[in-house]
Amino acid sequence: MDVGEFSMNSHMDGSAPPAQTVAAQFDAAAQDKTTHPVAVFFHLFFKGAALFCFTILRLLTDSFIVTFIVCVFALAFDFWVVKNVTGRLLVGLRWWNEILEDGSNKWIFESRADNKVVSRYDSLMFWGGIYLTPPCWVVLGLLFSGFQLQWLIVVVIALVLSCANLAGYWKCQKDASKRLRNFLTQQAVSVAVNNMQSGAAAV
Repeated sequence: MDVGEFSMNSHMDGSAPPAQTVAAQFDAAAQDKTTHPVAVFFHLFFKGAALFCFTILRLLTDSFIVTFIVCVFALAFDFWVVKNVTGRLLVGLRWWNEILEDGSNKWIFESRADNKVVSRYDSLMFWGGIYLTPPCWVVLGLLFSGFQLQWLIVVVIALVLSCANLAGYWKCQKDASKRLRNFLTQQAVSVAVNNMQSGAAAV
């Protein structure tokens, strides 16, 4: 709901809205706006640039090498920006994968330590870009590759990079949700124990 609409509806009975209600409404309105417009732009820009190169640039030039290089650079920049920047800024998550000495993989997940609420707009842009990119490449690959090996290579690279970020952030979100549930459970148990101790002391 827009802040202006809220203020108008709240004054219909002639009474002023409570200060806490107004503050909460301003907070709700802020949730629908981006707090990191530059991050949102680049989160979507490199994805769009890669798709543009694959579908349009190839029609403007006869050089496959030029199209391939520009497209792969856009995909690489998108992977790096999403993995290291936009995930941390837009949804407070970050992941990476380490290769241990024994050759095994170790997933490492980070989530924002503070309790800052994520903007709904930022979250929508981030997760929408993450989840929609792989199916877009599948569809466009079928439509524009002509099943030629050189173009299929571009599609495979795009799917590998986009699916890597999708898998990483999906696991990261699950890990953050699990830690939040554990924290809330611990807090609930702590409160219950304190209440029992207080009741026993009163008796």
